[in-house]
Amino acid sequence: MIGILKQFFDPVEDGKTDDASVNESKVVVAACALMLEMAHSDGQFDEAERESMLQALSEVHGLSGEHRQSLLEEAAKARDVSIDMWNFARAINRNYTQDEKMKVIWMLWKVVLADGIIDKHEHYLMGKFTTLLELSPEDCLAARQVAESQ
Repeated sequence: MIGILKQFFDPVEDGKTDDASVNESKVVVAACALMLEMAHSDGQFDEAERESMLQALSEVHGLSGEHRQSLLEEAAKARDVSIDMWNFARAINRNYTQDEKMKVIWMLWKVVLADGIIDKHEHYLMGKFTTLLELSPEDCLAARQVAESQ
């Protein structure tokens, strides 16, 4: 398990590689780990949340069924061995633009809204992730409005 975490957080996330696809893959795993954390925050990870995650991954990253499933598995492993979500947010902050981070928040809102209930834990975690991704409350609200309108 330590090997998984070490591999995920190696210097690639600091932009020290020329292989953009490897770097992008790790950042997508980081975003997916945040979605998994959000999905589990209310103590229930149901099929609606899972489908919402898969759909968001397709829309934002153009991933097909097989790739989405392997990404979820990789993100679940990284999340299981992680102490906190800060390292995932750091990878996103170092590699994503403001617009790309807004897409991450939008994906998180899709997960929150999947079951029709915004639990107090989901609300708290959304605020925490907004701060960790160096976005404003207004950015978070804008992403929520877009997610609710779809």
